[in-house]
Amino acid sequence: MKNTKPTSRRDFLKSAVVLPAAVAALPATVVAADRTEAEPSTALPMRKLGRNGPEVTILNIGGMMSAHNPQYLDLAWNMGIRYFDTADCYMNGRSEKNVGAWVNRYPERRKDAFIVTKDHPKKGPEELLTMIDRRLENMGIDYVDMFFIHGIGPKQYGKDSLDWPKSDRLKDVFDELKASGKVKYCGFSCHDKKLIKYLHAAAEGGFIDAIMLR
Repeated sequence: MKNTKPTSRRDFLKSAVVLPAAVAALPATVVAADRTEAEPSTALPMRKLGRNGPEVTILNIGGMMSAHNPQYLDLAWNMGIRYFDTADCYMNGRSEKNVGAWVNRYPERRKDAFIVTKDHPKKGPEELLTMIDRRLENMGIDYVDMFFIHGIGPKQYGKDSLDWPKSDRLKDVFDELKASGKVKYCGFSCHDKKLIKYLHAAAEGGFIDAIMLR
């Protein structure tokens, strides 16, 4: 008999920990055979991301996992995840390639998949305008949903970067990226001890769509 009992958040999180470890040990053919049977009718619960939306699933999958085994992407989708995160530097670009290949394998899913990538404009925000073309080329897709400055901090980007989130300089770059149709939303990730300063600058600037932090 088919189990119709709703999956609790606790049960889901348990499976989210156990299943990735299990799928890594399985042959790709086994995982591929199962993925259509596990296809959910709906995504996980959604929440508004950042200051302007959009609605994204409450859990996402990071690109380092997909770089090691592309089958993680199918597993994540089948578990209801719709937010997929990658970056230029994850496994020397292999993560982006896997995400892009997966998107192109299932074009019908693209409208529901939220694809995020990142890059390191160490010479200044303007570099993002050419970096996005390299990111899209590496993935083989024509746009991403979110484009982040990766790991912003004075050590990598200089002291001037502390003011980027409130500067016309970065705002103009983000506006141009969005106007190009190659990016829907823009922001930055930050794991630096100066995080609070970047957050205050972003609040003052008012144009950062989302921030990834820890």
